[in-house]
Amino acid sequence: MVDTKLAVILESDPELRENVAEVLKDRGFTIQQAGSRDELLKVLRSLSVPLAVLGREGSEDSTFKVLELVVKTSPMTSVILLTDLDESEVHEAAEGYGILGSVSRSSPHSALTVLADRFEAIMSAINS
Repeated sequence: MVDTKLAVILESDPELRENVAEVLKDRGFTIQQAGSRDELLKVLRSLSVPLAVLGREGSEDSTFKVLELVVKTSPMTSVILLTDLDESEVHEAAEGYGILGSVSRSSPHSALTVLADRFEAIMSAINS
């Protein structure tokens, strides 16, 4: 059985990464942190990861390129994006990838909590 409380985070800003990790840990998630796109993909290939939170990697790759790689590597992983793009820009750039949603990099807490609730409801319905 898949551990539905496992999440991997890719974010180059250590403070934001820790803030996201704390929100998810408070909700009972086990956190894997990836320091690079390659490390993230290695985790996704080796573990069944139900949730990924993608922000900036710190390299040339955009968040949306990493999103594409995540979907190709692990299509069953739900994705939350950390971005300050407005909702319409995110919708356009992520169309077809089936992301769970996006949260603002500047104030992720409340939106991340809502998306974590949505994720848990989906996983509960799937596992019922």
